[in-house]
Amino acid sequence: MPYVIERVRKCGVRYTAMYTDENGRYKSAGTYDREERAQQVAEQHERHVRLRLAETSPADRATITVRDFGVKFLREHAVEPNSKMTYAQLLSSHVYPFIGKRRVAEIGRETVHRLLTVVLPEEGASQNTVVNVRTCLSAMLQMAWDHGYRDDNPVKGIRLKHPPSGPIVVATVPQFQRVYAALPHHSAKVFARLGVSTGARYCELISFIPEDFDFGGCMLSVSKSTVEVTADFHPEGHRFLTRQYTKNGEHRRMKIDAEVAEMVREHIAVNNIGPGQLIFPVRLFAARTVATRRERMSEEEMEALGYTGPLPNGKQYKHGTMGAYVTAKCRCPGCMQWSADYGRSRKRRKTGRAEREWSAGWRRDPTEYMGKNTWYRIWNSAVEESHLPFRYTPYQVRHTHASWLIDQGVDLERVRHRLGHGDLTTTTRYVKILDEEDSTAADVMSELLKAGG
Repeated sequence: MPYVIERVRKCGVRYTAMYTDENGRYKSAGTYDREERAQQVAEQHERHVRLRLAETSPADRATITVRDFGVKFLREHAVEPNSKMTYAQLLSSHVYPFIGKRRVAEIGRETVHRLLTVVLPEEGASQNTVVNVRTCLSAMLQMAWDHGYRDDNPVKGIRLKHPPSGPIVVATVPQFQRVYAALPHHSAKVFARLGVSTGARYCELISFIPEDFDFGGCMLSVSKSTVEVTADFHPEGHRFLTRQYTKNGEHRRMKIDAEVAEMVREHIAVNNIGPGQLIFPVRLFAARTVATRRERMSEEEMEALGYTGPLPNGKQYKHGTMGAYVTAKCRCPGCMQWSADYGRSRKRRKTGRAEREWSAGWRRDPTEYMGKNTWYRIWNSAVEESHLPFRYTPYQVRHTHASWLIDQGVDLERVRHRLGHGDLTTTTRYVKILDEEDSTAADVMSELLKAGG
């Protein structure tokens, strides 16, 4: 039977949701701010356990809808949590609105083909989104086939034109140095320098701890990756999920240059980063301004504000109401507070997440991982200040690392190992960049035209 444990902590009272697993043992389903939310999660987990053990009847298999089967698919499909989150978003936005009420057993190849080639493009979905929807639908209907809900997978055999991949843009050494110089503080410079020196993915960079470095031997071990997920796809309802493996599952060790090793070592010492702690915690990059937030007005203070001034039609509206904010266009603290509360409640009703766990605008998470938005704001500001002739994204720093190495004659297999690619096919894309920038053909044409002129 699900129940809740009350825990008193320094930050206040928290509630742990407990449920019974398949073997009759109690397990935690996460800790939450509200007792009601903890009880709800505990009941959901126990209900899922019962569903896992129950055998679906033939009648239910014949009548289950795409939307209902999607719940089973997202619960049981063996895929990474961040990929499962993407599947959930694709189903909710691009599948359920059109065929969500159709029976899984009756979905035919023509229906899927029209959805992918006619309906979604007419609704404004990009070709990349359509391709991703096809992948998601294929996985879901394959599970339906495997579990006896239908006799085939209608998505198999449907071919779609993949969107052309955009050009891989890399920076020259002077261009990168201009962006590097524009970064606002030393921690950001260390993060960027380590990124371009190792080619590590962002999810790997934010996971580094001191034990990953051998400063004496100038070696770095890459063995973890951290991704952002919604609370629904995190075992404990948090924001960041750390996996004890990299994107392709392989741990790797690489040599780093002595200068960047010394920069990281000094960064650790200056910021008092201890064993097991994150080398690049979010507190060093973006200070939360919770202390400067406007204090909420009490009901008594709202009452004391009274009414707005009379409008041309003679009407007056009480402060902190829709009439005052929308009609009278009042922007006093009381009306602004009403507007913020109204916007949040409307969004929660729309998304069905009325009981989300928030603390001063931030979702509770016991870790200090730096989210992508934080780093992207810092990096993009530096790029804008540098006035580069192209849009230089944080991910293109990884491209820059690879192209610099290949340009200097480093063996492709060694570049593949540093980047953590599964095979050389992906790594050879960077050779094309150098071919595009090669001026040999252009120089030949120039000489020929000079000779002819």
